[in-house]
Amino acid sequence: MTTCPSYLALPAPRVEATLTDEQIRRVARSGARIIVRQIAVGAILVLILIGGLIAVSERTWSALAFYLALIAVIGGACGFLLRRYTRTLHTVLTGGAPAPEYPVSAVAGPLAFDYSVVGRSVGRLYYSTVSSVKVLGDAVIVYRGRSIATVPRVLVDDALLARFRGHAPPPQIPQGSEITLPAPQYTVVHPAAEVAALIKTPVRRTANRVGAALLVIFGVPVVIIAVIGLSTPSKSLLAKVLFFLIMLIPVTVPPLILWFMIRRQYAQGLAAVVTGGEPGPAYRFSCIHGDDHVDLALDGRYATRLPFEALSRVRVFDRTVLLYVGDVLLTVVPRELFPDDVLSGMEAAGVTVKRVR
Repeated sequence: MTTCPSYLALPAPRVEATLTDEQIRRVARSGARIIVRQIAVGAILVLILIGGLIAVSERTWSALAFYLALIAVIGGACGFLLRRYTRTLHTVLTGGAPAPEYPVSAVAGPLAFDYSVVGRSVGRLYYSTVSSVKVLGDAVIVYRGRSIATVPRVLVDDALLARFRGHAPPPQIPQGSEITLPAPQYTVVHPAAEVAALIKTPVRRTANRVGAALLVIFGVPVVIIAVIGLSTPSKSLLAKVLFFLIMLIPVTVPPLILWFMIRRQYAQGLAAVVTGGEPGPAYRFSCIHGDDHVDLALDGRYATRLPFEALSRVRVFDRTVLLYVGDVLLTVVPRELFPDDVLSGMEAAGVTVKRVR
């Protein structure tokens, strides 16, 4: 990979530090815990629901054995996901270019907080978009609606935490220089009114996939409990019919409610990724394609270098391109930044590109 350019570092940082790979990994683990915790909440709701079904089943011991096995499986799955997301967020933070040490820097201006993993990415968090902030181990988790940013704790002092929480005035220093690519190969500007249309197709397709997964997650345990209950010889035909109808409620109602909630939240999260979490009248996207990487920028919000080896997959829709690192959706950009010849070149370099029709 070529030497990283100056636009992937802050020109005048106020805070600088060097983190070891283990420290970066701890920051990633803190962010992963937030993600897995959200998944675990949904799993707990499923367990509560199944526990209620066990209470109405006459074959309590058989159902209880299945319930305990399910708890063990969910616990193991959460542990697996924690390790997986830790590796993924570590790749995100390091830009997919492992090193023994990583210089990081930051500067807090009157409108926003700029931070950088030098040579890999520069980001800007506007105070006005921060909904909440949480200190978790070596990381500061900054919530902007449904999206989160994971920042090393060493870059955020108590005064800045108070500013994020709206309890302190902004620093009286000039805001940092504009975040942008100085000489991009491709540039496109989209007005804010087009954001919903840009993300419409990926939101719809992802929501459908999530809906199918929810039916399986809720349906399989409930069906097993139902089979156990219906196989009870002492139940009359009427009791079995009523039991079957009762089983239909947890199979259909919770997944439907969660589907609507997840669809709305995913749309909000995707819009936050597209816009960098900061509302504006228009958004200027730009990129520079290299032989083994791509530099992306959303003016005034972020600039990042993505090595091809760090990208797990690229999903190409009619108007947008979604870039993933592991299981994490890293960014969403307009289709115009990735012409067909560029996508073909990425495929030739080993990147998994999936064109979604």
